[in-house]
Amino acid sequence: MLKDLIDKKLEYADLFDVYSSLLTKKQQSALKLYFFDDLSYNEIGEILNISKQAAFDNIAKASKKLRDYEDKIAYLELKKENQRLKEEIEKYKLKKIK
Repeated sequence: MLKDLIDKKLEYADLFDVYSSLLTKKQQSALKLYFFDDLSYNEIGEILNISKQAAFDNIAKASKKLRDYEDKIAYLELKKENQRLKEEIEKYKLKKIK
């Protein structure tokens, strides 16, 4: 359960790094407070001067947008595949040297 939560936060941190400029400033702020500062919806609502429900809705909508961008663009997926291929090439080079 904790590992799943950590994995989710790491995934959204990566998505945020790549696609945050496509979000509104309010969505960026809400996601930063939620994923990076680990604040509750209540705390986020107070900081952004919105209700707890509005904070939740804002984060849910922004998170969905990040996921949708990745589903369409697949930058992070391509980056992972590129890394996997680099590792395979390195393994191949090491085998060839031996």
